[in-house]
Amino acid sequence: MPSKELSNVSNCQERPKWDNKVQYLLTCIGFAVGLGNVWRFPYLCQTYGGGAFLIPYGIALIFEGIPLFHLELAIGQRLRRGSIGVWNAISPYFGGVGDQEECAKSSPVNYFWYRKTLNITSTINKNGNLQWWMVLSLAAAWGAVYLCILRGIKSTGKAVYVTSTFPYVVLAIFLIRGLTLPGAIDGLQYLFTPDIAILMKPRVWLDAATQIFYSLSLGFGGLIAFSSYNPEK
Repeated sequence: MPSKELSNVSNCQERPKWDNKVQYLLTCIGFAVGLGNVWRFPYLCQTYGGGAFLIPYGIALIFEGIPLFHLELAIGQRLRRGSIGVWNAISPYFGGVGDQEECAKSSPVNYFWYRKTLNITSTINKNGNLQWWMVLSLAAAWGAVYLCILRGIKSTGKAVYVTSTFPYVVLAIFLIRGLTLPGAIDGLQYLFTPDIAILMKPRVWLDAATQIFYSLSLGFGGLIAFSSYNPEK
């Protein structure tokens, strides 16, 4: 049954395609930019002896990150389906894998909605109130998202020219500002002076392997979905 579905994949409904490879590349880059890279990676470097963390991180990137990254891209491009339907195309027994990805992403959304937007308290004696500044911010954010995906990848491909490059402009500004602060030289020396002894701790290797998933946005389904809009060959 799986082989039959794989052989018939070319007969599935025609999917739209990216206008050019730059749009696809910027989309993948923008998808990877987040707190996992902007905040968590520098935090781990500072925690685990500066540059020493780059050693297990680089090893994990070569043997874990790059193979999984190419696997997700290949699956999406070959089967030309989203992150949920692609697993059903491989095998009906794998159908829950795509559902699990979506369920995992919904948990922090629910927490943020109840705790931050609704401001629900932990006791029944005290009611929470809507945080209107948060409601308006969410409405503006969702409005921007709607405009970006209004026409599918036709509009998304145009939006990524701004959304994928703007974060790097902000990061460049932060970098320049950070280099002008007192103690910047000391911080750079600590970052690039590795403490090799800390590599004996298993936790360092575990966090490095975990960080790869944040750095490349593996396991979230986005890379599979983006690649499904590429030509099959």
